[in-house]
Amino acid sequence: MDYNKDFQRFDNELQTLSESYIRSGSAGIFLKTENQAYYKQLITELTDFIDEVFGEGNHYSKNIINTANSGYGGFFGGPSKASILEVQALSRAVYNQYKRKLSKNEPLKSRIQKPDYINSERIEELERLSTTQFDVTRLLGYCREINQANQSDSFITIALLLRAIIDHIPPIFGFKNFSEVVNNYNRGRSFKELIERLYKSSRKLADIYLHKQISKKEDLPNFTQINYSAELDILLSEIINKLK
Repeated sequence: MDYNKDFQRFDNELQTLSESYIRSGSAGIFLKTENQAYYKQLITELTDFIDEVFGEGNHYSKNIINTANSGYGGFFGGPSKASILEVQALSRAVYNQYKRKLSKNEPLKSRIQKPDYINSERIEELERLSTTQFDVTRLLGYCREINQANQSDSFITIALLLRAIIDHIPPIFGFKNFSEVVNNYNRGRSFKELIERLYKSSRKLADIYLHKQISKKEDLPNFTQINYSAELDILLSEIINKLK
């Protein structure tokens, strides 16, 4: 989508406002009340527009809002002319950044970082293990890739990696499969209930996307369906305790 005309419109509006100040004797210059109101409206529209171009959470909008707010409190409480000119300069800088990204085919919107599916401190605990009984290299790989998949909303990948972890770790607890871990590992009722949910629900979900053949109507999982992060964290914590 071409935003050049939009950037130019905002630049023209800010220029017109900067030239609309009225001098009042020795009191200095000020904007009429209606122009002050329009300036506030323009700042809202400009920052909403920049959010549309670059995505919410970008620092361009924040800088413009901070500059506009800091420029208030002059004569009659309106914005200073310097403030409007600074906002205009920032808007032009954002436009230059827009053109630079287009020329280099760079993505305009940056994805806001989501919380990790697996707590990063838990992964660091796994990395620090110095056991020779089991090699946790693949387990660490599964965990890191789950976090990567979570950032890109790759929920099918998460479902399959959860199953991979469940199938991978039973020997740590002295069993051949996870069903035996659920039924025989003595760590209390609460622990059993949590890992049983992880085992039964996540395994069935993975089976759907591994084995179900194509049909006339297909659905994709969402985060709610694959959110076993609490149960997985409990399991990883127990693994770390076992291998310390």
